[in-house]
Amino acid sequence: MKKNKWKAAFFTLLLTVLSFCTVFILLLTVSFDEPVEREKVQSYDAKIPVEIQLTKDSLNQIIQKYLEDEGLTETFQYNVSVEDQLLLDGDIAILSSTIPFQLKFEPTVTEDGDIQLINPSIIVGNISLPEEYVLRFIARSYDIPEFVNIDYKNETVNLYVTSMNIQNNISVKANQFDLATNNISFTLYLPSENE
Repeated sequence: MKKNKWKAAFFTLLLTVLSFCTVFILLLTVSFDEPVEREKVQSYDAKIPVEIQLTKDSLNQIIQKYLEDEGLTETFQYNVSVEDQLLLDGDIAILSSTIPFQLKFEPTVTEDGDIQLINPSIIVGNISLPEEYVLRFIARSYDIPEFVNIDYKNETVNLYVTSMNIQNNISVKANQFDLATNNISFTLYLPSENE
């Protein structure tokens, strides 16, 4: 009976070590393309601006609805939430086990009204991994929305909200994204009668 417990513990430990080694080797050996810059073509001149104020809770609801509507969590199970930082967490299937992961970012608003996620913290299992390699791996391996650009060289993620395809020709621009004060605001640009 004791031999079986030690045997099970040994194989569990071995599987865990092999899983982390596999992830690490994949991150080091996978080749990656250069990040693509987006074109800035948004014009707000002929649109009607509407300011909206959000809380973290309301933004979390909007994010989850968007992910569900776009089917972005069907092939890869993850959760995005806004707390003290923007969090992306879930589980990665490696070999015959699942390993939890967590990415944390600080959101800032750019001059163009887009959102840039900076200062990443990336943990897979209980191991903190190099941000550049993980961001490269994500950019190359997963289907991400067109308005998301992963700039792994600068260890940032750009959310080009001004380029999002929203129904009825509505555009959006971020104004503030201060999580410490729960001050999150956007401007929606509605089409005018001339459009």
